[in-house]
This record gives sequence, structure tokens and C-alpha cells, in this order.
Amino acid sequence: MAIDAMNSTWCIIFLAVSYFSHKSSTLAVKQTVFVEEGLTVDLSCPFQAVTNPIIWRGPPNLKRYSIDNKINIYIGKLDKISVKGNLTTQMYNLSISNFTTTDAGLYRCETILNQTSKRHEIEVHLEVSPVVRVNIEPSSVVEEGHNFTLTCLYDSNTNESVIRWKRNDKILLNTQNRTLSVINVSREDAGKYCCEVANRIGIGTDVINITVLYKPRVMGHSNTLEIESDFEKPSFISFIIASGTKLNISWTIFRGGKIGYWNVQDIGEEIFNVSSTIFPLEKSHLGQYSVRVRNKIGGIDLNIELVGFKVNVFPSKLICNVTNVIELTCNVSQYITSNLSNIWIHSYDGTEIRSLQGSIKKRSSKLQIPSCDYRDAGTYRCIWKSSTIVQSCSSTIHVQSHPVLTSVQTLIHNGKTTIKVRFVSFPPPLEVLWFYKDTIVSKPILSVGKSLQKTGVKVQIKTNTILVNGYVTSYQIKETKSPASAVEHYSCKVRNIIGNLDVSFPELNITRKEGLRNNTSKTAGVDGIIHWSIYVLSGVFFTVVVMIITISVLSDRELLQKCKFK
Repeated sequence: MAIDAMNSTWCIIFLAVSYFSHKSSTLAVKQTVFVEEGLTVDLSCPFQAVTNPIIWRGPPNLKRYSIDNKINIYIGKLDKISVKGNLTTQMYNLSISNFTTTDAGLYRCETILNQTSKRHEIEVHLEVSPVVRVNIEPSSVVEEGHNFTLTCLYDSNTNESVIRWKRNDKILLNTQNRTLSVINVSREDAGKYCCEVANRIGIGTDVINITVLYKPRVMGHSNTLEIESDFEKPSFISFIIASGTKLNISWTIFRGGKIGYWNVQDIGEEIFNVSSTIFPLEKSHLGQYSVRVRNKIGGIDLNIELVGFKVNVFPSKLICNVTNVIELTCNVSQYITSNLSNIWIHSYDGTEIRSLQGSIKKRSSKLQIPSCDYRDAGTYRCIWKSSTIVQSCSSTIHVQSHPVLTSVQTLIHNGKTTIKVRFVSFPPPLEVLWFYKDTIVSKPILSVGKSLQKTGVKVQIKTNTILVNGYVTSYQIKETKSPASAVEHYSCKVRNIIGNLDVSFPELNITRKEGLRNNTSKTAGVDGIIHWSIYVLSGVFFTVVVMIITISVLSDRELLQKCKFK
């Protein structure tokens, strides 16, 4: 009975459809709908209060889904579709649950109204994540120093919200820019590049691997390797090299020692360990050896410095305050086995000042200088000697001190009197002030300029007079009638962060020569007076001696004449 009833129903449907096919038809406005996967979509049919059935069709190929509220049992979607409506309003809406790709397509509701076939079509799309593809120009294999450009191509039926570039999972660019250009490529630019395009549904991605071909590169240290050596013993050499392609290694410079072959070991991720040996037989075999490492992109030179033993000084650089204790430690490596001697050489601006003896314990020499001042600054070179080899290492010492006076000068030029003070200061001076009878007569000088200039000054260190970098500050006295009485009332104060220098002028030493090229210091002026006095006294003494000799000769001649007459 049930089967007969069902057959009767679909017979009616067939007759209705046949009826529709003989009527003129009008197509209503077509709609487009986007649906997220897994959701339920309700499709409305705009026809209501009609006396004829409303038929719903859908994908694939506009198959019949329903007549009024009765579902076609043969379409295989009974668990997903339903028709909502009632016979009173004659309005029937189609509902599709758990929407998937197979449900996307063209839907149509149709009926007969006023002897005319009416249709309303709805295009239903499944919203999907963007489909992404990355394109590269010119190639994904790039030589170091060249350029490449990535373009992010994608398809999406929903507007994107974000385009993002990543390299090795780290964000490079977070903009709406579809292209990414990398210029002057280096090895660090190699890796996996990913373009992510996101819309409100999800994220689409595509990845491209960029390979950078580069010449060999030393990892972990510089291209120069210092190796301790002992005669008639092999010295082992090892470098870690990065290279994307096979390596070739050859010796280019050698000092005469026995050189071994190069072993290349692949330790992974384009990293290689290259190793060899040098066998020195005598002192002349120590020194620089070189090798060249090549791959198909280029090559680099590696230098090996073969030394007898190593010396290091700690600290290598020291800045201390005046009156502090300078302490340096010099160690020699344990590699050498022969007897060693040690000495320290103190130099200032390249001039050797003194030699010092440190406190030696095993292979360590410790040098202490108590209560240091500016004269202890300079370079301290620690020298270790064996029977065949001399090695050294240096430390640079800077002593922070109050400014130190080196000379004063009073100069009269074109009727104007100028007072000058030369000094050294480390750290640099912060302020210079001039006083007259302890009253400030100048604005504070805060920077190097006209009234404060850098210049070379002479300092006395031990028995050496050394020209070093210093400063000169000057003040022009307005009073010119009696400079001798005026100058003695002036003073100058120089300040740095450590302390002050206060300079007075108790004695007058005036340089009067016009057009003087080089300024003369107070000490130089005193030396000139002494030299002039010596010249005068010498001349007087010489004149007196000549007169005495002349008188003596004349007296002898008169006596000789008297004797002849007799």
C-alpha cells in the first residue's frame, strides 16, 4: 500500500513537471550565496500563496529535491535536506545542513503562477581557504651576490585579510605586498620561504626552498690560525668551513716544514672540517703558511701562523685612576718545555722608557706599579725568551689623572700681551677659567676652539723628553702699559672629571720678537738668558787674555832691544 501511495505521488509530480514544460517561463533575479563548510544554509523561495506545487532543484545537474514539503527519496540526501513551510502560505524554504563541497552549486525553486512558469535560482558557493602558489624569478638556486624575487599567487572566493611572508618560520613581512625581493644575496638568505594568505575561512600556504651557492667561508674564527709548535713534532691544523659544494684545497705558502695532505670531513648542513699537519724541523720553519680553499663559486685564503709558544697579557687594555695600583699578568703557554726568561719593557708613544722585572712564578710573570700617575701610562710589552725563540705580548695602559702642566708662556705681539698654558689631560678637560686677582675674567671654556686647542706638548718621563698630544689655552691681557705687573695677578684653572690644575704666573718671562713662528716656553726663555750670559762672559775673558799676551810680547821685545845695545 505504501509503495502504491508513493508511486501515485511521484506520478502527480511527473504530470506537474510535464505541465510546467508546456508553459512560458520567466527567470527571476539570480542570487549568489557563500557558505562556510559544516554550517546549515536556508534557501528562501520568493513565491507564496500559489495554487500550484513549488519544486526545489539542486546539484548535481538540477536534480529534483522536493515538491512542496515532500522530499525526493531518490536523491540520497534525506539526512541533510529538509523543506520548511506550510500549506496556508504556500511558502517553502530549502534547508541544507552540514554543507560540504558536494552541496555547492546551482539551486532553483520553481512554480506556476498565472499560467506562467516562475523560477528563482541561487548559486551557492562553499567558502574555502585561499589556494596559494609561490613563483620565483630567476631561479630557486641563486649565486651569492645576485638577486631573486618571489611572487605570491593565490585563488580565493573570499577576499583575503592578510598576506604574510616567512623565512624558516620567521615572519619577514606582514603587509598586503604580493612580491618579496632579496638583493645582494648571501648565505644567510638561503632557506624555506613561505607565503601565507588568510581569509575569514582559513589560511592557504605555499613553500619554496631557496639554495644559495657561495664561496667557502670560515666558521667560528678568522681566516688566520695561530698554532703552537715544537721542533721535530707535528703541528695539527683544523678549520671549520661552510660550503654548499665540494671543496678543493692546496698549499700556497710554506716556510720549509714538512706539510701534510688535507683531509676533508663532511660534518653536515654544508659544514666541513678540513685538517692537516705541519712538521717544523728548525727555527726557520716557523712563521706563516697559507692554503687556498676553492669550490665552484670561488675561493678564500687561509693563513696558519706557526709559533714556538704563545704569550698573552691580562688585561690587554686598562684604564685606571691616578694613585691606583697597576697589575699586569703575563702567561706563557705550557707547550714549550725549554728554559725561559722574562722581562717587561715600558714604552710611551713608541719611545722606550724603562725595563722592568716582574714577579715570576712557573710560566707566569706578574708586574705591579703602585700609586700610578700619568708617567706610568703607555705600552707594557712582556717578553719571554727561550734558547731559540722570542715571543711577546703587550698591554696598553691609560691613567686618568687631573690635568698636568707642561709649560707656561707670556708673549707680546703687536703691542698685545698673551698668556699661554700648555698641559696634558686624560680624560679631556671639561672647563677652563681665567682669573685676575682671583676674580673670573673669562667665560668658561667648555670645548676645543679658539681659546682651547689641541697641540703637541713635551713631557718628561724618567730621562726622556717625549712629545705627546696635549692642549694649550690662552688669554689676551687688555692692559699693555705694564705687562710685568699685570701678569703676576693672573691665574688659570683647568678642570676634568678627576681634578683641577691651577696655574699662576709669579715671574715674568716675555717673548717680544715680532712675527715669531714658534712660541717659546718659560723654560726655553731662561735657557736663552743663560746662554747669552755665557757668551758675554766668554768674550770678556777671551779679550782680557789677548790683551795680557800682547802686553807680554811687547815687553819682551823692549827687553831684547836693550840687551843688543849693551
